[in-house]
Amino acid sequence: MEENPLLDGLEAEISVAPKQDLKNAKKSQVMGIISLVCACLCCCGMLTPIFGFLSYSWGKKAVNLYESNPELYTEKSYKQAKTGKITGLIAGILGSIGFVLSIVYYLIYGMAALMAIANQ
Repeated sequence: MEENPLLDGLEAEISVAPKQDLKNAKKSQVMGIISLVCACLCCCGMLTPIFGFLSYSWGKKAVNLYESNPELYTEKSYKQAKTGKITGLIAGILGSIGFVLSIVYYLIYGMAALMAIANQ
């Protein structure tokens, strides 16, 4: 095989760029875990679904970014984004259900209290 003087040493100059983390992957994972804990403890009220859906949104964007160019990003950050997306969705749904149930609870018992006051 003939050696081409123009290509001599070119292989040494070509380098593969290191893979980078997805921008919102870690943020999505942390927010998803926080919102899931808040949903399980029933302590944050309306913040739980807000945090959950924020986490889901950030995770979905990061997953879509990874799927468009997987060779540019680390698989660790992809897994973090998927975790954030899943935990955010679960916490968002649980938080929304809890919020709706608390409204129904206060409406029912609020009406019962008003009825008791009116009957006196």
